[in-house]
Amino acid sequence: MLEEYGVEIQTMTLEEKFTEFVRNLQSAEIVDELHLSQEQQQSKKPDFFFFERQFIGEMKSIKKDMEPKAQAILEEHKDRPEYPVFFGQWSSDKILQQLPDGESINKKMFDAITSALEDNVEKANRQIRETKKVFGISDSQGILIILNDFVEILSPDLIVRKIHQLLNKKSSSGDARYPHISVVWIVSEIHILKTELGKEFLPSIVFVNDYASSYQEANDYVKWLQRKWASFNNIPFIEGGLNLKNTWFSNRKEIDSPEISRSNMWRRQYSQVPYLRHFSKEQLLEYSQRLWFETLPAFIRGAHKEPSQETVFELMEKQTHLIEEINYRGIDFREFSPKLHEAFNRLQQEGKLNIQD
Repeated sequence: MLEEYGVEIQTMTLEEKFTEFVRNLQSAEIVDELHLSQEQQQSKKPDFFFFERQFIGEMKSIKKDMEPKAQAILEEHKDRPEYPVFFGQWSSDKILQQLPDGESINKKMFDAITSALEDNVEKANRQIRETKKVFGISDSQGILIILNDFVEILSPDLIVRKIHQLLNKKSSSGDARYPHISVVWIVSEIHILKTELGKEFLPSIVFVNDYASSYQEANDYVKWLQRKWASFNNIPFIEGGLNLKNTWFSNRKEIDSPEISRSNMWRRQYSQVPYLRHFSKEQLLEYSQRLWFETLPAFIRGAHKEPSQETVFELMEKQTHLIEEINYRGIDFREFSPKLHEAFNRLQQEGKLNIQD
């Protein structure tokens, strides 16, 4: 809750904000605010009707954070000799690539992280199906709106992957398991989408259900809603295909934080201009040795000449950039240890590093 000029301002959740957005749309209805028959009141109602009830909207907010459960799975493997050594943060994907059974561990973690989504899809499909029957709108198409402003670990790419798995499921008779969901619209306000060029966007992803009886009209309508949603939030809307393999997501809270440490500022700057990205692995190893040759005298106390404070900060910035690149590539830091030792030994041999006891 914020307080400004003596007036309390309640911060809206994404769910509350989205409901307010719908309230301001033409030809949209908030079902809980309608006068309903007794049968309709007792049924599993959706959240919204759109465009003269041609579309049924069901909103699901992600609230349960499964990160502790996923971390517990990863912790079980930290003492293994092949577990990578790294500084800063690595995604679980990068860590598990280093383990021979990483694929099976990753599946276990993925299932733990996304377990709540299956329940959301199941309930949404059932609610839309019942709504068609009770409200007499059998030809309407269902739109599942997934909102995330809380669970950082559940990034949009993971949601898309899980939704794709779920919508491809079949019943025991071979029919589509969730045929009443025509389109899924994923809106996250806890993540920033980063492209390879360093540009940042708020993700808004539309995913169609190929196994629904019809989805084209709902897909077109949600694309129109995306533009309206961007306008409602006073941000530009940029449409384009999304290759999730070349896209990564950051925590928006870190991006928006008014207080930023020097190291975080350097990391952000490097993400915008990753000047080491074109280096081969061997070139990066050689670069690391040259950088450590400059850096070690600044961080090891001794009788040797130490650089100025300004130079120290410049070297710290370069080291931060190097670590960011190593982390981006997912290289075990042990591969850099020989270069670090070579730099250390050369400095001592040349008398540029004189360590005092």
